[in-house]
Amino acid sequence: MLEDIRWYGHAGIRIKTSLGNIVVDPYQINDDEPAAFVLITHSHYDHLCEADIDKIRTPDTVFVAPADCVKRLGPTAQLIEPVQLLSFDQGLTIQA
Repeated sequence: MLEDIRWYGHAGIRIKTSLGNIVVDPYQINDDEPAAFVLITHSHYDHLCEADIDKIRTPDTVFVAPADCVKRLGPTAQLIEPVQLLSFDQGLTIQA
């Protein structure tokens, strides 16, 4: 399942998997590989950078974020609360 991990700097990483790219806190990314999932930890500009999100967003990208971020991410954003577990049809499970 895991193919590669890339650190973008600061808190940003991309995890390349057989499910697609999982990106955490995209900030100052220098590629445009589409993301299957984007995980946002909080609303600071260096964790929720809309310009960088636009580089990797597709119509099918699923966003997982806390309440203060969800409304900024659009209709595919899923709310996650501390210690909550989310499971997705694609075979991915995320716990905050």
